[in-house]
Amino acid sequence: MQTLRICFNGFFIILGLATTSCSSTSGPVPGGKEGAMLYIFVESASRDPDLTRRLEWHRTNPQESFVEREPVMQPLSVLSKALIHDSKAGGQVAELQFNRRGKHLLEAMTIEQRGRRLFFVAWYLQNKDDKNVTARCVGVHALRQVNADGRLFFTPDLPAVEAVRLIASFNKTAKALQR
Repeated sequence: MQTLRICFNGFFIILGLATTSCSSTSGPVPGGKEGAMLYIFVESASRDPDLTRRLEWHRTNPQESFVEREPVMQPLSVLSKALIHDSKAGGQVAELQFNRRGKHLLEAMTIEQRGRRLFFVAWYLQNKDDKNVTARCVGVHALRQVNADGRLFFTPDLPAVEAVRLIASFNKTAKALQR
């Protein structure tokens, strides 16, 4: 019985190590070379380095913010599709449409985090010649009300061509993650 318990516990230790190493963002991105990862971080009032991360956003006029150390959502695992729209003001608007599970997660997150800002941080090849993925804040969204419709909009802080490429990468990665 003692041998069975040691083997059983050893199995869970190996399983835990495997799942922890697979969730790392430093390795290859699902979806291949054109793939991209997206994480949503929430704004934090604290500046404690043990609890938060410093984040720069808005490429033309850099702003500094502090976000909670861990993301509140990995939207590509529950994404139905990502779209890019041209706005009447001349810019672009990114739309994330979530599946049923994602809709419930989004609603719960907006209830809990209402009044705070969400920061969309993408890990992707920023130039076609790059060999390594790099992280960058690609958008910010202020939560003013509960979101129950399963769609989330943000203005991408990217040139138009790069925004279209990134949205296509989100769709490709979402399909790879949900297989």
